[in-house]
Amino acid sequence: MTAAERRQREFAQREQCLVHAALDLAAEVGFMGMSMADLARHAEYATGTLYKHFDCKEDLLMAMTAVGNRTRSEMMQRVAAWNAPSRQKMMAIGYSDLLFVANHPVHFRLEQLATAEDVWSRASESRRTALLETGAPCGAAVEAIVDEAVAAGDVTLRTHRREDVALGLWTMSMGMHTLVHAGGLLEFHDISAPYGLLARNYTLFLNALDWQPVVDPLDESWRIAMRDRLHAEVFTDYAPPAGAPTLTDLEPGPHAKNAR
Repeated sequence: MTAAERRQREFAQREQCLVHAALDLAAEVGFMGMSMADLARHAEYATGTLYKHFDCKEDLLMAMTAVGNRTRSEMMQRVAAWNAPSRQKMMAIGYSDLLFVANHPVHFRLEQLATAEDVWSRASESRRTALLETGAPCGAAVEAIVDEAVAAGDVTLRTHRREDVALGLWTMSMGMHTLVHAGGLLEFHDISAPYGLLARNYTLFLNALDWQPVVDPLDESWRIAMRDRLHAEVFTDYAPPAGAPTLTDLEPGPHAKNAR
C-alpha cells in the first residue's frame, strides 16, 4: 500500500467515525440542536478537521442520512430475496419500511430533514448524489419484485412501468410518514390508526393493478400471517411490536424518540 492509499483509507475511516459520532449526538440533542463545534468536541477532533470532510452542516446531514439509507436498503433486499408469492413480498416491502421507521427513528427524522428543499439545495451535488446512490437498492428491490410478478403472471402492467409501481408505493409511504410525524395533525382529522389505513391503501393499489391474488382490504388475517412469517424467516433480528396484531402495531410512540 502506498502512502497516498494509506492516507486515503485513514481519511475514509475518520469520516465514518465523525458520521457515527454525529448520529450519537443527534440522538441526544437532535440535528438542529447541534453545531459543527459541538460535534468536534463530542468526537474529540478540531473543528477545522470536520471541514476537511464536510463543507457545510448540510453535507454532514447527507452523510448521516446515507447510513440509514443503507439499513433500509438492506431490509428491502431481504424481502426481495424472500421465498414467497410476489403479492406478499410487495406488501412486505411496505412492512419493512414501517419496521425501519419504528426501529430507527433517528435515521428517519434525518431523512425527512435532508429532503426538505432548503436543506437539500444547500448540500453539495456530490453529497446529494452519494445519498441517492445509497437509496437506489430500495427501488431496485421493489422493481425486482415487479419483474418477478410479471414473469409469474401475477400482474400485467399494461401501460404502467415497473418504476411507476415502485413510485406509487413509495409516495404513499412517505406521505403517511410525514403526516404521522406532524404532531397533532392526524388527531385533528380524527385518524387514529394511520398505518393500518396505509396497509389498506397498499392493498387497494395492488388490487387496482389486478395483482393476483386480489384480496379484501378489510381482511387482516393474511397480513397477520405475513407478518408472523416475515419475522420467522426474514426479520429474525427484529421483534414484532407487542400489542395489536397487525400493521397498526407500528404506530410510533414517545418511547422510541431517542432510539437508534
